[in-house]
Amino acid sequence: MFDEFRVRPLYIIDLVFAVAVGLLYLVFQIGLFEGGVHVRELFTGTLTLLGIGTALFYLTNSMNLKFAFALHLSFFPLSGTLYLFTKWAPKTASSYTGNAGPIYMGALAYMALLITYCCSHFLFLHLSSFHFDHIGSPFPEVHRWMDEPRLSNCSNTAFNPLLPIK
Repeated sequence: MFDEFRVRPLYIIDLVFAVAVGLLYLVFQIGLFEGGVHVRELFTGTLTLLGIGTALFYLTNSMNLKFAFALHLSFFPLSGTLYLFTKWAPKTASSYTGNAGPIYMGALAYMALLITYCCSHFLFLHLSSFHFDHIGSPFPEVHRWMDEPRLSNCSNTAFNPLLPIK
């Protein structure tokens, strides 16, 4: 499964984001001396959610690649955001007695990391649909309708917004 060219970049993206989460953890640890326990809790939860999302993708991509990609793309950012705002932020804000500026900046950096995660997967999806052939494409039906011959003598009653209007 790891040898398939179409899914290997997704695992590489997840590995890069695991490293980015680790670097952000180090920045949080250096910047927030008083909130060390809360920082460890946030990033342990984040890496756990990233691992669960990657495992879900690994387990479901052989059944339905589109579903697996949608699940993989939505699980980590949504669950990370829910974890940040429903569990970590209220507990940290109530117990933190120092300046709250680093906490807010850290939460913004964390949200930027989650948004970058989504954008990198969307960029992969966009680039792969143009560079893969029919066999390697995660969405082969995109290529099917693009490669259909266009018959100018036939009238088409179905509306297709991608075909030119004559």
